[in-house]
Amino acid sequence: MELQAAKYASSLHKLLTKFKGVKKQGKELAESICSRKTENKSEDFDKKLNQKCANLLELSESANSIGLTMIENSKKWKSLPKAFSLMSESTDLISKSSCCEISNETESVAKQIIKQASLWINLCGKIYHLEERDDLVYIVACWAHQPLVNENAFEMLAAKSKYISAYSA
Repeated sequence: MELQAAKYASSLHKLLTKFKGVKKQGKELAESICSRKTENKSEDFDKKLNQKCANLLELSESANSIGLTMIENSKKWKSLPKAFSLMSESTDLISKSSCCEISNETESVAKQIIKQASLWINLCGKIYHLEERDDLVYIVACWAHQPLVNENAFEMLAAKSKYISAYSA
């Protein structure tokens, strides 16, 4: 039981860490795109800018994939107590109530990540054609601050998954 929980927790922690990396890369890329757009006001096709926009879209789609994989992880946490009939109700680190709690938290954060990724994908479709500085700054802010993901819930889930994977292994 503990080994299975450690496996799920480790997988979850890797997904959350990967999302942090996607967010960081996306923010840097969005800043680079906005900088290039404000410096280069040419009407000509900009191959480098086009490639950066394509890369930003790939990162957005990667974030969506992370969210979907987290949904699957939440289902595993929900089913874990069913696989171990002797699991305690709520006294141990890995209990029926803690598995249900982790499942719900994971699903909630995953849905937030999917919504955030959808926003990023939508913005990627617009960034190439935007010219106004305020519009470009908004896009960078959406990558930097991920307004649709509760940062506290995200960090608590990351800490919890890291602890369980280390404790149970």
